[in-house]
Amino acid sequence: METVVDRVRAVLAEALEADASDVEEISKGGRVGGVVVSARFSGIDQVDRQRLVWGALRQGLDPEQLLAIGLLMTLTPSEFNAVREG
Repeated sequence: METVVDRVRAVLAEALEADASDVEEISKGGRVGGVVVSARFSGIDQVDRQRLVWGALRQGLDPEQLLAIGLLMTLTPSEFNAVREG
């Protein structure tokens, strides 16, 4: 059975060519959050990145699944690498 995490990852991979492998369940209540990495975020401010992500999620998830989503950080691959390297 596909979990909300699985569905979020699949939707974002398809819609934004995003790596959402760091998206995971963040609480026992089933809240989902994490980091979404996509080259499509290059040159786009955080507000527009969130619009892209949430637009894709609204298209691909049902309302109950949407309610499970908490914080999703949006980074380009170079931003993600910089964070990882510290």
